[in-house]
Amino acid sequence: MYVMIASIVVVVVSGGILRRKLAFWTSLIISSAIHLVVVHTWTGRVANLSRGQGKLATCLGCVLFLLVYGFARLMQRTLYSEQVPHKNYKGGEVP
Repeated sequence: MYVMIASIVVVVVSGGILRRKLAFWTSLIISSAIHLVVVHTWTGRVANLSRGQGKLATCLGCVLFLLVYGFARLMQRTLYSEQVPHKNYKGGEVP
C-alpha cells in the first residue's frame, strides 16, 4: 500500500502524466520495485507499522524516486550530451 501511495504522489506532483519522458517512467518503475522490496522486508520484521513508520515508508518511496531519477538524468546528460562551445560574457566563442 505504501508503494502505491508514494507512486501516486510522485505522478500527481510531477504534473502532466502523458508528457513525461522515458527516463521518468523507467525511474518510477525501478524506484517502486526497490521500494516494494524494502517495505516488504520491513513489514516482515515488524508485524504492523505504526503511523509514523507508515509515513516514513511513503517518504522513502519519494526519496528513492528522486535518487533514481536524478541518476537517470545524470546518465542521459553524460551519454547524450553534445559538445557545446563555451561563450564568453560578450557572446563570442572562447577558444
